[in-house]
Amino acid sequence: MKIRITLTIALSVFISHVLFAQNPRIKKEKNDTTVFLWSGLKILVFNDPDTDKKQDTIYKPVPIKKPLATFYEGIDIGVNGLMEQGNFSTNLNGSSNNLDLDFGGSWNLHLNLVEKQLNLYKKKLSLVTGFGLDYNGYKFSSKNVKLYNDIVNNKISFDTSTVKEYTKNKLRVSSIEVPLLIGFSGNKKNPDKGVKVAIGVVGSYIYNSKYKLSFLQNKESIELVAKDNYHLRPFNLKATARVGYKNFMLFANYSLFSLFKDGQGPDIRPFEIGISL
Repeated sequence: MKIRITLTIALSVFISHVLFAQNPRIKKEKNDTTVFLWSGLKILVFNDPDTDKKQDTIYKPVPIKKPLATFYEGIDIGVNGLMEQGNFSTNLNGSSNNLDLDFGGSWNLHLNLVEKQLNLYKKKLSLVTGFGLDYNGYKFSSKNVKLYNDIVNNKISFDTSTVKEYTKNKLRVSSIEVPLLIGFSGNKKNPDKGVKVAIGVVGSYIYNSKYKLSFLQNKESIELVAKDNYHLRPFNLKATARVGYKNFMLFANYSLFSLFKDGQGPDIRPFEIGISL
C-alpha cells in the first residue's frame, strides 16, 4: 500500500514538472484557431463558428409597393349617339336624318381587358395604354328606311320604297381598341382610392359589322341579318375623357373622323357617354 502511494505521488510530480517545465508556447491564428507548441508537438484547437454566432434571426420589413391607379381596365357601358360634322347636334339633317338613332336601343359595351402604365411623376401622373374590345349598336329610329350597300355608286344608301314597317333596324359594329392616355390621381398614398382623371385618344379597328332588320309578315316575325363593311371607316381615332372616384368612373368618347369612309356616306361622328365599372 505504501509503495502504491509513493508511485502515485512520484508520477504526479513528474507530470507537473513536464507540463510546467517545458513552457508550452501558445499561438493565436486566424479563424479563431489556437496552436499549442509543446515538446516538439503541435496541437491545434479549432473553435466551432456555429456555436459562437447568435442564433437570432433579424427580419427586415419589406415595404409593400402601392399599385398605380386604374384608369382603363374594366367594363364600360354607355349610350351611343351620332353628330353631323360642325353641327354638334343629334338632330341630323338632309339624308343623314335616315340615321337618327333610338337612344334606348343604341348601346355600347367596352371590355377593357389589359392596362399597362408607366409612372411619370410620384404615382400621380401616369402614361396609360392597353387593349380592349368594343361592341357598338346603332338602332335607327326610322321604321321604313333600309340601309344598304350601293355597289354602283360605291357608297352607303337608303331604301325608302319599302312598305314594310321594321320593328328592329340596327347596325352592329365590333372593334379592337388600343388607348393612349395621360392619367392623374389625387391620392399619392393609395392612387386607386382617390379622384382620378384621364384624357387621351383611343385607336380602333373594325373587325366585324352586320345589319339586322326585323319585321312582321303574315303575323310571323322575320329577321334578316347581313354581314358587310357598309363603307364603314375601318380605322378610327376618338378623343376620350374619364373622370372618377375610387372604382367608379364616367367616360365620354368622341370620334375624330366620320363613321363612314370619305365620300362614301354622310359625315357623321359617333360619340359615347357612359360609366366604367
